[in-house]
Amino acid sequence: MVRIFHHSTVSDFIEIDVASGSWQPLPDDPDDAPVVGCASIVQRENASVRGSYTVENGRRYCLFWTDEHELVFMAPDSQYVRLFRREANGALTNLAPQLHVQLEPATDGDGRDVPGMNRFTLHDPEGGTTHEVTYDAAAYVRQFGMASMMSFIPDEDLGDWDFFVGARQGLDELKALAHADRVAGEHR
Repeated sequence: MVRIFHHSTVSDFIEIDVASGSWQPLPDDPDDAPVVGCASIVQRENASVRGSYTVENGRRYCLFWTDEHELVFMAPDSQYVRLFRREANGALTNLAPQLHVQLEPATDGDGRDVPGMNRFTLHDPEGGTTHEVTYDAAAYVRQFGMASMMSFIPDEDLGDWDFFVGARQGLDELKALAHADRVAGEHR
């Protein structure tokens, strides 16, 4: 079982059974409130809360580390995309090196941008779409803007509010780390 939180609220914790994909909400426990803050997915591998989720158009998307030290993206149909694995020697392995992540403004049927909407897409190695979601990105921009006016958190950015921006940032960072580990391993 893996504990994760609702990305934009940093609350609403759930527990996911990785084997079945089923989940259940966790009750708030003021005596054991997990500290999640502004840590990226890169920093969550060994934390008590190992990822986050969002719900868009009534569908849940999750990104979290498993007990086997694998980072997975879970789509609403409970299909897992295995992305990275931390090896016993500490090296990071990219399990989907040909997977391409795209985050761009959403467009309508005639190619015009849809104001305030983004499209997050995972492309398979052949360029096909593995998963795609169009969501209201402007809502997260507004939340981020309001929060940054009310408090000062130096490292906070839009990825701390928008699950898909945070996922893209984390996957880019992990891809670079895995590449560095692979190159270092080749030179040993």
